[in-house]
Amino acid sequence: MKLDVNELAEYLANNPFRVEGVYRYAKNPGVPCAESTDSFPGFVFPLAGKTQFQFNGTPYTLSPGKVIHGGAKMTLAHKMLGEINWEYILVLYRISNSER
Repeated sequence: MKLDVNELAEYLANNPFRVEGVYRYAKNPGVPCAESTDSFPGFVFPLAGKTQFQFNGTPYTLSPGKVIHGGAKMTLAHKMLGEINWEYILVLYRISNSER
């Protein structure tokens, strides 16, 4: 699903949110990943390597310089591309009005 970055920025600017966690991960080729996303939505910031994530069956190729947004509790499939370790930062957040 393509989302206009300006629409997302406007939404986040107008709706209070709280960062739930910031994590740095490094995965070696062949190491399995989780089968679903976290219970919070988040942004993936690739640092090294190249990989393909499938969120609910839709594939996205990630590499440094790209950022992807993933929803909460989505089905996740992962395939590393190449032999370089996949490193990334994951920022999970919660929209404050969703706590009600």
